[in-house]
Amino acid sequence: MSRLTFDANQRFKQLDEGLLYASAGVQTNCSGIAAILVRICSIDSLTLEYKAVTEPKLDDSEALGLFSGEQTPKAYVEAVFDGAREMFRAAQINGGYRVELVQTLIHPVDARVIKFREAGMRAARGWLTDVGLMSPPL
Repeated sequence: MSRLTFDANQRFKQLDEGLLYASAGVQTNCSGIAAILVRICSIDSLTLEYKAVTEPKLDDSEALGLFSGEQTPKAYVEAVFDGAREMFRAAQINGGYRVELVQTLIHPVDARVIKFREAGMRAARGWLTDVGLMSPPL
């Protein structure tokens, strides 16, 4: 798996291995930043599932502010899932999918809960749009 980096120019993109990259915020205005890797997959369930997962850990990852989904502080995990949940509700989808938080990039000073929520929304909206379950934003 490649290293997660913050990209203010590309807010959403699909990567290899079914991973989705999403970011929120700008590094220059101190209003906060967030970058996440998630995976959204279909499941045989009547509900939506949200899970923070442990992927292979990179060497020196914590020194770089990189955390597996499972190692991510609870407030950021909940914010990512709240954002994704909002987009699934907007698309009127109540089940059949799991959102996995794979990795987060947490800036030691500029990380903000609201930006992780925005990144979760962006990842879910991008995926829902790409698979034809939601119209693109105007």
